[in-house]
Amino acid sequence: MAPGSTTGIVVAMTRLPRKPHPPLSTAILGGLAAGALGLVMQFVAEPAKFGVFPPGLYFVAGVMAIVWLGRRWRWSPLAAVALSLWITVGGTMAGELPANLASHDVLTVSGNAVMVVGLVGAAVAGLLATFRRPQDRAPRPALDAR
Repeated sequence: MAPGSTTGIVVAMTRLPRKPHPPLSTAILGGLAAGALGLVMQFVAEPAKFGVFPPGLYFVAGVMAIVWLGRRWRWSPLAAVALSLWITVGGTMAGELPANLASHDVLTVSGNAVMVVGLVGAAVAGLLATFRRPQDRAPRPALDAR
């Protein structure tokens, strides 16, 4: 690299870490994926409830992108915690979640159960990931100092 060139710095900053995902990030993403699967199951059971497409999938996909792209940031798992609490606690307080879990449609009940288990798991993993020791986070790529 020539002196004063920024090419090496850009390459070093965009290089993926050796350890692509800490286990807690993988658990968060898995929990969010389970939540998305539960939403799809509910959509298949009762498409009229959701319209054309379940809007919750957009939120889950957005949070998954935040967790994936921000795996080096301490705060990024909190997005999964916030989404999980919004859907589970908000759904419970609004009366939607208990009503869906008491439904006579097996696919609706199982979709809600899968969604809740996945989102609660993502929330727990998100809290653990936020407060873990700094050395347990994904490593930052070293800048090429030449």
